[in-house]
Amino acid sequence: MHYEILLVDDEPSVTKALRRALRNDFSAIHEAQSASEALIILANNQIDIVISDYRMPDVNGSELLAEIHRLYPDILNLMLSGQADMQGFAKALNDGSISKFLCKPWDNDQLRLFLQDTIKEHEAKRTHDTLTHIPTLKMFKQQIKHLGLNELNGACVALLNIENFSSLNEKHGYKAGNKILKGIARRLNIMFPSNIMTRVKDDLFAVVLQNEATIGKDSNALLRIISTPIGIDDEEVSVDGCVGITAIHDWQNNLTENLERNIKQINDLTSDDQKIVFCTPEQNTAWFSRAMLISELQHAIKHNQLTLHYQPQINLNAHKVTGCEALIRWFHPVHGMLTPDKFLPYIERYGMADELLEMILNQTFQFMSSESKLFEGVRMSINLFASQLGNPKLTQIIINKLKEYQIAASALEIEITETSVVKSFQETREQLITLRNLGIKIAIDDFGTGYASYEYLCELPIDVVKIDGCFIKGMYDSLEKTTALNNIISTATTLSLEIVAEFVEEEQQALTLTKMGCERLQGYWYSKAINRQDFTHFTLLFNKTNIDL
Repeated sequence: MHYEILLVDDEPSVTKALRRALRNDFSAIHEAQSASEALIILANNQIDIVISDYRMPDVNGSELLAEIHRLYPDILNLMLSGQADMQGFAKALNDGSISKFLCKPWDNDQLRLFLQDTIKEHEAKRTHDTLTHIPTLKMFKQQIKHLGLNELNGACVALLNIENFSSLNEKHGYKAGNKILKGIARRLNIMFPSNIMTRVKDDLFAVVLQNEATIGKDSNALLRIISTPIGIDDEEVSVDGCVGITAIHDWQNNLTENLERNIKQINDLTSDDQKIVFCTPEQNTAWFSRAMLISELQHAIKHNQLTLHYQPQINLNAHKVTGCEALIRWFHPVHGMLTPDKFLPYIERYGMADELLEMILNQTFQFMSSESKLFEGVRMSINLFASQLGNPKLTQIIINKLKEYQIAASALEIEITETSVVKSFQETREQLITLRNLGIKIAIDDFGTGYASYEYLCELPIDVVKIDGCFIKGMYDSLEKTTALNNIISTATTLSLEIVAEFVEEEQQALTLTKMGCERLQGYWYSKAINRQDFTHFTLLFNKTNIDL
């Protein structure tokens, strides 16, 4: 038991007998032979329980416990006496100064059982932990219920486990252990002031995370709270810990059983390399699978675990590869290769777009730097999210990366969709002008599907039009689609814009589109998106073959 207990009796033999009986039940046992000595001990230690005799020379036990209750209202006070003043005891009980009364002489086994039951009753009444002052487990559960928190609104519970707490207590003493617990609670309150939290037991804390989009970031913050050394008596004490993400459903139903299962999963899953784990809930909800995927995605972006594939863009008139589009790929360690539609929507929805852009620029620019000769005539095209447009941070990220890798701005092309411009047209226009003035080419993707397409061509600094694939796939299906395709190409040609046709899957399509004025062709007829090594080989071979012809 983590409690510290103070035994007060003017007869040392009594306190020593009590110490022997209780030595295995409390983290620390203090002894005092008078009320004044007891108050000094209380002022210098984290006392949870006081057992006091009634008859003492200076101040009787009832008066002492009344004073303790006034100074330290959270302490559990018990009276032990064989000659009790029943009137004084009754008054103290009514005032709340004491909780229960113990008679001398006592039976050790009955005494220990009595204390255990009394402590349980006391804990059930408390709303906050006496050591750390954060809510008790009972209050924690009530708060979850009161706020209506569940998986549907994105909530989960993170368990913070101090793995080496027992060894810290043995090495540094129980007082140091208590300081560590208080230090962790203090950090939790500072870094997560609005979050519901509790101390589940001695070495285990729990914090509600209400936003599935920040589970990864919050989990890492919690891990830092545990793993950052804590100063104890001029010494930096290292704490080993881990974080387990659990379903909030587990805290609302069969808590004891689910908690044991979660703790076992944490112990089984954590390792020196993996300190943040997901505990599979009793009911494996779709939310939990999504939350895990989002957390893994954040980790993959941070640690550069997403890869890029490059789809060549062919200029048939020049018989060369003149461009490529960088397309993101994620090989998940469990689910295998995930298509972009399985994870890209989460990138923008949960605020990972800027981190992903930096990762893409790092990979593409490193590739271009290492193959500078290959990219002398090949422009790199990357896609932007709608949420990034109009944000000054985007421009600065691109400028910084161009400088870092010494890449010419004219070698970069950024793609935007016409639907992404609608929300912040003026801010986007000004930003695109800035980027274009640097020499970066601006392409509008999926052109022809939005109602404002032609207006954008006139109002925005566009260099390249990428015709939406639906027009290419259906170019021979109907007169309407053929006419629309002709109009798009004619308009772009009149405005002196480059034209890219995507989803070219047949030779006849390629020949017809080239005759119609498309400078670049992109699609499976030439190549799917391929890794950097295969792209290098493809480009060298294609260019060489066509030169020889």
